[in-house]
Parts: sequence; structure tokens; C-alpha cells
Amino acid sequence: MHYNFCKISYLSDKKAILCEWKKFCKGKDYREPLEYGLQLLDRYKATTWITDTSNGFENDEADSKWLIEEFVSQTIDSSCKNIIFLS
Repeated sequence: MHYNFCKISYLSDKKAILCEWKKFCKGKDYREPLEYGLQLLDRYKATTWITDTSNGFENDEADSKWLIEEFVSQTIDSSCKNIIFLS
């Protein structure tokens, strides 16, 4: 799925979700791609989450809080066993 700020895809040969950030965003623009990635984790029972931050990465305080409270806890409760950051 292509978003303005991020591309989320499932890599079947790696059983992985790939999150490729294009540029800074916040709020709904930040959270929607990650929520879609969580749906893909559930659908495909992916074991790895890969985040590509080679185009830069930052988030604001509210999104950092959401990431820790919502995204991380849902990822821990999913099939995901590995999280990889590319920079």
C-alpha cells in the first residue's frame, strides 16, 4: 500500500512486512501505514517487521507515545519475532 509518506508491503519470500518511510509525517499520516502493517502481520502471520529509514526518520512526541503504547504492544502480541531497522 502506498501512502504519501510511507510504503507498506508484504515480502512473502521473507515472511516480512516492509515499511519504507519517504519523509517526515505525524498523526494520522504516521499511524495509518503502521496500522495497515499490523493488519498484514495478522493476515500473513509474518515473522519479521523491516523499517527502512534511509530517507530519514523522526516522529513527534504524541506519535512516539502511540508507538510505544499501541504499536509495540500489538506487535509483541502478533506473530512478529524480529524487528529490523535499515538506515
